[in-house]
Amino acid sequence: MRHIHAALRAILWTLVWSFLWASASMGAPVAYDLNIAKSESAFIYRFENNPVRGTIPVISADVAIDFDNLANSTVRTTLSAQRATAGFVFATQTVRGPQMLNAAAFPTIHFVSTSVRGTLPTATISGTLTLRGVTRPVTLRANLFRQSNSMRNLVIRLQGKINRNDFGMSGFPGFVGPIIDLDIQAHITRR
Repeated sequence: MRHIHAALRAILWTLVWSFLWASASMGAPVAYDLNIAKSESAFIYRFENNPVRGTIPVISADVAIDFDNLANSTVRTTLSAQRATAGFVFATQTVRGPQMLNAAAFPTIHFVSTSVRGTLPTATISGTLTLRGVTRPVTLRANLFRQSNSMRNLVIRLQGKINRNDFGMSGFPGFVGPIIDLDIQAHITRR
């Protein structure tokens, strides 16, 4: 009986999402504004093998979603390296410093999508990340959630990994691991 209920819920969930995506379809990308107050760009690094969470505030974002053809969707974001936090005071000063983000010389971080693949509510976004003046490709998993019964308010969760050494952030190798996990929650509202 549980299997039947689970299968019915899965079918109903698929039908509801299909209806919502179909009703939201416009035949062209739909522009969304980022709610900066609700959104968060987090990163997790390993300090002496212990995970520590930090954040980098989003300054601006330009998001357009084509519900009919995800490949036409685009994302452009700018983050503030100068306002990055890294879990505790010493780490925050260090992450903003010259051996890490070098926020005095490079105050902003940029991500520009180059392709969007998959289907909603799950997709893959590839793009370029510019950090410390170094641009490298990065791929993020994207999950899309709706906040109400309409497609007006959405939440996009982006997750991925980068190697900090690829961007010249090679300071403190005895204390900080090379892999940085990215976990971004963007609350967006249709224009």
